[in-house]
Amino acid sequence: MFGYVRPEKSELLVREYARYRAVYCGLCKTIGCHYGQPARLFLGYDLTMLALLLLSLSGSESAVKAEGCLLNPFHKKPVVKEDPILVLCAGLTVLMTWHKAEDDKQDGQRWRGKAVQLAGMNAYRKARKRLPVFDQMIRDSMDKMRRLENMSSSSAVTVDDKDMAAASEDLVKNAASIFGSLLQAVFLRAADTCLYRRHSASQHKKTVEAAGLLGYDLGCWIYMMDAIDDYKTDRDNKQWNPLSGCSYDQAVEIAEKRMEDYEMSIDRTAALLPYDRDSGLIANIVLQGLVQTRKSVIKGETLVRL
Repeated sequence: MFGYVRPEKSELLVREYARYRAVYCGLCKTIGCHYGQPARLFLGYDLTMLALLLLSLSGSESAVKAEGCLLNPFHKKPVVKEDPILVLCAGLTVLMTWHKAEDDKQDGQRWRGKAVQLAGMNAYRKARKRLPVFDQMIRDSMDKMRRLENMSSSSAVTVDDKDMAAASEDLVKNAASIFGSLLQAVFLRAADTCLYRRHSASQHKKTVEAAGLLGYDLGCWIYMMDAIDDYKTDRDNKQWNPLSGCSYDQAVEIAEKRMEDYEMSIDRTAALLPYDRDSGLIANIVLQGLVQTRKSVIKGETLVRL
């Protein structure tokens, strides 16, 4: 989807990296099993984080088996076998990718968006049927985002640099809040669905609410990151970007400060969750992965595959 929520590989223990890859590959195979092989191209790091988080909170001892894959059939590696959490995250991966492609079409990247949707048409229909509430959540959020974009474009006026920077800061904050609210709703419902037997009613409620708070901050962080990552391309192609009203240095200053605040909030929330396993791996993503990704994107570095 976006690919920003990832661990810092160099700081992972060998067993932590193996666990991350096992969940990542398990999600990939689950997508292929339920939504067809082309849909495996939709796999990303962001919803791998959700799958890992839910598995770490569920107490689930999902089976792990050494298997090959299409890209390397002769080299077997540990893969988490199909689990209700992976099934849910597989469907969410398809839905989020489909609606992101629809957004790309609206934002001037018509052919890329159409290509993704053409490849994932059947997968999306299946996911929409299986997860209609999540599909509607995402659709409503994207509609809100487009209305905000249209409103900001139609009301654009010429003001001095200081006022323009302030207006851009308000705009990106509002836009980030829409995406944050979407991930909050997704994390809440996913946690409520997958963790319902794990704890007492009161503990379950607290865990679900904390997952929602983490989702909100993470969604806002992802949106800010995407706005900075796309800033120069959007300006060159005259496409909408919430930060395009200010210079790149101003945009970085606005986004970086807010992303640092979101990172601290994510850390505080994540530290309070009742993990059964993988707490070190989650901590790596939260404390090191997000920070390093932010720094790399701001420097203009290309994010490499893990």
